[in-house]
Amino acid sequence: MLTGHADAEMVVKARDAGVHDFIVKPASARQIEDRITRIVTAQRPFVEAPAFIGPDRRTRQGRFSGPDRRRGGSSD
Repeated sequence: MLTGHADAEMVVKARDAGVHDFIVKPASARQIEDRITRIVTAQRPFVEAPAFIGPDRRTRQGRFSGPDRRRGGSSD
């Protein structure tokens, strides 16, 4: 998504709508090219859950513990 509105609420709404990446204007042609290349070559896993279907919204990598830890998948 390319936008001039980068407040936190807009970023969250875009992410929840399935936006893969977020670029704030003004953006250079190089920034746009780099993001498109990353989206094509390193796609996020696709998630199907009761309340969401789309690309994995998590951007941080790491182990989760406690009540928020998701079950299943190859990382268990």
